[in-house]
Formats: sequence, structure tokens, C-alpha cells
Amino acid sequence: MNEMAFLRREIDVASSLLALRFWDQALELPVTDGLIVTARPAARAGPVTRATRAGACWHSFHQLPGIPARQAVPEASQPFIIEVADSLERFMPLAFPVSLPYPGTGAFRCPERARRRPDDQWWVPLCSGRARRPPTQAATITGQLVQKETERPAAYAVLRAEAASGSFYGIADAEGCLTLLFPYPALPVGARRLQWPVKLQVLAGGRPQDLAPYGSVDPFAACSQADGLLLPDSGGGPQAVHTATIRFGEVFILRSDSASALRVEVTV
Repeated sequence: MNEMAFLRREIDVASSLLALRFWDQALELPVTDGLIVTARPAARAGPVTRATRAGACWHSFHQLPGIPARQAVPEASQPFIIEVADSLERFMPLAFPVSLPYPGTGAFRCPERARRRPDDQWWVPLCSGRARRPPTQAATITGQLVQKETERPAAYAVLRAEAASGSFYGIADAEGCLTLLFPYPALPVGARRLQWPVKLQVLAGGRPQDLAPYGSVDPFAACSQADGLLLPDSGGGPQAVHTATIRFGEVFILRSDSASALRVEVTV
């Protein structure tokens, strides 16, 4: 079965205006429980509509105020705000705009810069919140990001991690604090220590009001920020890519020298 046929089987293409599914970066698994996904009109006051579950893990909208049925040809697309919350408090809440009805099958395509992998378009990755208890099989990177120029929190900055187990990212909250959880890589043959190198990069520089205009962070706006520089060591200078070492069972804390936070520098 090809990809499009699979999507048509998973989603009722005849009636779905939009369908989304979400990925847990900490476990490298689909999110199948606990999510509350809603849509509301962006341009005017209107009712909030909750998505229904479809297929294995899709959240689907079949009826929305002001949107014709799927079979009809709409006069023009209309902007809606999609909000994602987790009743189990594992993930950061999200809010982002979508024009509806969504083209094609209605299956949401994750913008390229926010994907887990360039070719993985059908999943929206979720970022772990600070309150989440790390799974045993997940590495933990946590701390606060602050702007070098102002010493103020780097609100909604994105920290990317490249490890042997894959590419992952976390988004800081309004205070610049983040927790990035991802699976430990497999140990190389002959390795004697439970430790791995991880390459870290930062995206920063956006205005908070542009990155969270609907209350919660817009992950696609956050992932569209400019590449920044990390300053983990005052003697080493700014780094576009910083290689850190994570160890099994230990939390890696982001910091500059002995400071309590990691400074970042915006390059634009």
C-alpha cells in the first residue's frame, strides 16, 4: 500500500477538513493518548471545536464553523488556530495557524524545519515540558538559555540535538527554560563507558510576541528562527555547533562556565 492510499485508509478523506498526528521525541513513538486538540476561528470570535480520534492516532476535524463540507468547493480558505494540550502534562502546549479546509487528503504536513527528519512530513513532533518525568530510556538535557547581549531569557529559543539515535529538538518556554528528552543511542561495539557525544545547535532571535501570538508557542514559528551561537565556555568563543557528552543516568545541564544558564548569541 502506497503512502497516499494509507492516508486515505487512516483518515476519512470524504469528510475530514484536517487531520493531525503527533510524535513523542522522548520515546520515538506516536502519541496515542492524553492529547486535547482543538480548532477555533482566527479572525473572529467563535466556538472551539475539539478533534475526534480517527484511525490509530489521528486527530480529525470533520465540521468547523463557516467551512463547507469537504465535497464542496470553498470560496476561499479561512484561518483557524489549532491548539494542542496534554492532559497528562508530558508536552509543551502548542498553538499555530492553519488555513482550512486543508488541501489533499486533509492530512497535515509538518513544515520542513520542524520535522524530525527531512522526509518525515506526516508527524508533528512534540517537545517535552519541564514537569515531565524522564523515561528511563531517555537522555535529559535541561537548563535555561539567556541572551548574551541582554542577559534576558531567550524566550522560545530552540535547542537542536544531533545524536547517534537521531535528530531532536526542544523549545524553551517564556523564561528561556527547556527540557529536551530523547532516546539514548546504542553503544558502539567495544565501548566501556555509557556515554555519547551530542551536537547542540540553537535557533533564536525571534520576538516573543511573534513566537507565541496565540498564548502558547507556535512551534513552526519557533523553528523558523535564525541560527544562533552557543557560548558554553568564555575562553572558547561562540560556537555554531557545540559537542557535549551525555552519560547514562545523568542529567546534562546547560550552562556557560559555572553560570546557572547557557548564553546564546543571535547572529542577525
